[in-house]
Amino acid sequence: MLLFRVSRKIGSHAFICGCGHSGTTLIATILGTHSQIYVPPRETAIFMPPRRPLGIGSIKRYRLCVGEALAAGKQILIEKTPKHIEHVDLIRAQIPGAKFIIPVRDGRDVATSIMRRKLDLGVGVDRWIRDNNLVSNELHKEDVFVYRHEDLVKDPVGVLKKICGFVEVDYEETMLEYHKQQTLWNGAQNVGATAERTGRHHNQNRTWQVNQPIFDASGTWRNYASEEELQEITTGRGRPLMELFGYLSAEGTR
Repeated sequence: MLLFRVSRKIGSHAFICGCGHSGTTLIATILGTHSQIYVPPRETAIFMPPRRPLGIGSIKRYRLCVGEALAAGKQILIEKTPKHIEHVDLIRAQIPGAKFIIPVRDGRDVATSIMRRKLDLGVGVDRWIRDNNLVSNELHKEDVFVYRHEDLVKDPVGVLKKICGFVEVDYEETMLEYHKQQTLWNGAQNVGATAERTGRHHNQNRTWQVNQPIFDASGTWRNYASEEELQEITTGRGRPLMELFGYLSAEGTR
């Protein structure tokens, strides 16, 4: 049953989701600079209301995004909430024709990144495995584009051209100049990188990160955890996912 009244003034909708700390904010920031695309600079959690699914709060948040998009003269609305990966089928049912952009990232880097925010490596490991099991269910579906964050870092033009083709817009070279126009995610000020990443400082770090040119942070897990501490990802429950996304081969670590 359709509960949303989808705006006819918006030509198309897309949702960036997946496991947090996998590059979702970066791709949202880049796409938000496109001349035809509007991306709210926050996680709206439209389909994750605190009380009941698709209540008045969800409808109000959706209408706010639509109003912002139209005020900006944009007809393509792309929203970023990583945890929407839990509600992909609900979104499909409520917004026919919606598309999904899903980055994946090496589980070791994701788990340690989450640890630096949550102060618990186990939380990061469990979240990467849980969320990417959901991603694996969406692979090869026509309305889903899954890519590796590391591939975007290595070949940003190539990956961005594919994403633009997926949402049916032309690639614009200025998209890679995203860092030249300040973006404040969740209203957090850009005060530079800080050692502390929890709470308010996490949002400040995220704002700092997405206002930098694309940089390669792959392999930084080695600064925060040992191979033994990450065995659940490399040899345990997470190994099939690491192999699926090309981070581990049958011979070992890539």
